[in-house]
Amino acid sequence: MRELILIIQILLIIMGCISCNNSDKNTIATRTPSGSGYLITMDYSKLKASQDTLILPLSKFVKNIEIIKLERSREAMTSVDIVFVSENYIATHSLTPGVDCKLFRRSDGKFLGNIGARGRGPFEYYELSDVIIDESKGVFLLPWMSDYIFQYDFDGKPLKQIPLAFKINKGVFELTRDSTFIITVAPFKDMTKAFIWEQDFEGNIIKSVGAEPFFVHPDFGVELNQWSDDNSLSIFVFTMINELDSIFCYDKLSGEIYPEFTVDYKDSDFDRDRMYFSIPGYYFGNFIDWERTPSYTAIHRDFFYIEKESLNGGYYKILNDFFAYLQIKKPIFRNGYYTGIYYPELLKEEINSYLRKTAHLENNSEKQELEKFAAGIRRGDNTIIIIGKLKDLER
Repeated sequence: MRELILIIQILLIIMGCISCNNSDKNTIATRTPSGSGYLITMDYSKLKASQDTLILPLSKFVKNIEIIKLERSREAMTSVDIVFVSENYIATHSLTPGVDCKLFRRSDGKFLGNIGARGRGPFEYYELSDVIIDESKGVFLLPWMSDYIFQYDFDGKPLKQIPLAFKINKGVFELTRDSTFIITVAPFKDMTKAFIWEQDFEGNIIKSVGAEPFFVHPDFGVELNQWSDDNSLSIFVFTMINELDSIFCYDKLSGEIYPEFTVDYKDSDFDRDRMYFSIPGYYFGNFIDWERTPSYTAIHRDFFYIEKESLNGGYYKILNDFFAYLQIKKPIFRNGYYTGIYYPELLKEEINSYLRKTAHLENNSEKQELEKFAAGIRRGDNTIIIIGKLKDLER
């Protein structure tokens, strides 16, 4: 199934006649010094000139995948919008009102319990910004509009309300090896004192970056995309009016912050919303068209990528070459993992569609496994999660 000729056949069947003429060999960005690192600037005109869409296999980015069928008991059933992964656990979060954060065992999807609850009481929240699963310390929740981080054990028992040095609106956070928190928040104008800060479990500040140079208009549609390694983190603040149109690098040791990625639109009239994020070895981005309803539903996205070392890139689509060559319509990379979220009946339909389109090809163990997996999906099953550990690439 992984021989070159067969892969080409499958791609043509699934995607149609897509031109792929080595667009990944096109250099579409430049590198210049920035702070103690570099700023990579993509030339939009060069991206635009590359009309072809490159098909990228998921195996380009991850070592392997795991498929986890979440327990289908009444207590475990949940809608899933965001997945948080650790070595032995998976936490799920839903943006649906009334659905609590849930914890599952990674090895078999067994439901372990709810973590916290929506409400106004102790250890309750209106909405969550971020979740950390630490194998030795438990589960940490970072709520919206909060003065505290909530800590729980793996049975869902509240352990501690950890005071925040500054009240947050929306944010993301990480727990360092030194048992400190690094917190990044949406830098709302005149409402936020620090954009990024490091603190201990008692709320004492270790270092911080002021918010004023990064102010954006207060709007809870703001999103934070963050990638972190041992020495630095990359952060992009998405706003509906493209106020901070760069990824910033924060040096965890020195506290320095500087831009590391941006796009030069060369005074064009380009006005689509855009979102960028970083993983080891690559920058990704997408341009978004919205259905201008109260919920602002994204109706079309164009995805692009850049290789950090070569500065080659272009438009792309990712196919899961580990599993039925599923098209990954919106890649999600978080905390060292790719995560895919699938509703069972829709996943079954995609698998069966792939099997029908490849029916003329030789039957083998891979196809038999797919047939068996699809047959095992039942009406009323819980969400199915696909996760893959990212390869160890240079930042």
